[in-house]
Amino acid sequence: MATNIFSIGQSALQAAMAAQATTSHNISNATTPGYNRQVVIQATAGGINYGYGYVGQGTQVAEITRVYNDFLNKQALASQTTASSLDAYYSQISQINNLLADTDAGLSPALQDFFSSIQNLAANPNTDASRQSVLSMGASLVSRMQGLNDQMAQSRASVNQQITSTVDSINSYSAQLAELNKAITRAYGSGGSQPPNDLLDQRDQVIAELNKYVKVSTVPQDDGSVSVFIGSGQALVNGDNVTRLVVKPSTDDVSRLQVGYTVTGGNTVTIPDSFFFEGGSLGGLLKYRTETLDPAQNALGRLAIALGSAINDQQKLGLDQNGNPGTDMFNIGKPSVVGKTGNTLAADITDPSKLTTSDYTLSYDGTN
Repeated sequence: MATNIFSIGQSALQAAMAAQATTSHNISNATTPGYNRQVVIQATAGGINYGYGYVGQGTQVAEITRVYNDFLNKQALASQTTASSLDAYYSQISQINNLLADTDAGLSPALQDFFSSIQNLAANPNTDASRQSVLSMGASLVSRMQGLNDQMAQSRASVNQQITSTVDSINSYSAQLAELNKAITRAYGSGGSQPPNDLLDQRDQVIAELNKYVKVSTVPQDDGSVSVFIGSGQALVNGDNVTRLVVKPSTDDVSRLQVGYTVTGGNTVTIPDSFFFEGGSLGGLLKYRTETLDPAQNALGRLAIALGSAINDQQKLGLDQNGNPGTDMFNIGKPSVVGKTGNTLAADITDPSKLTTSDYTLSYDGTN
């Protein structure tokens, strides 16, 4: 019985040592990103039946587990990816807003100055100063529109750069996840199915970082690994297998970068931009380009064409000081046409009033 008393006492000391070591581990990792506090779960070591009853054998450490709630973690990821998307969207759209709405350098002041000069000319049609003012304000308006268009083009180039860097970060995190999946699977196999808490924390932290760039959803597997999906369901990591994303120019517009992935044979499958709209900074960038930048730049072009055409048409209805028919005041450029490789296309605008703020796609099915 004395031996039994000593072994019981020893089991208590071992459990206390495990608890102390776990507490020390918690304290030392208090500032480690993604670390979850760990607790020791004790259980009775059972008893031995001596005929007159079961004599207890002390205690044992049943498990060291994380203080972790999967539901709350998923809620936090959903909020995080939405916030990242909105932050990326806002940082871009605020530039366009400041650009167009500026009370000094925006479009509205240039338009007001131009129409004011026309009103002044209507009131004083025979003065050279009034005529010259209209020409000067017209040139200033054209310069303002060209400047705004150039800055929007710079914003488009900036979006392309950010898309490239974001996809590089996504690929880096997906490679880390594959390695962590492999390590966790090995740890479960060699640890008697006990959870490798620190590795699980590391994987959760990588998923959280990836979630800032693109919306992430996970599906746990029986071997301890997780399958990771992005956007609306594109597989990114399955065990230690990674689907590597690539950035490539659009077949319809080489200046427009799109995200895709490589399949067997070296071909690339393009992922629609709307696939990423649900969250992450990548979704915010693509949504800004589709829903704000494209319509804004198209609207600016539509305004320039409609206004220039209307002024030119009005000019042709009158006579100059020498009695000659009026001529165009503005040069109206041809629309920009981008064809797929091997196609040569051209277009003219015959009725500016029919223009919309969206791009046009011309397709041919080969039958008609």
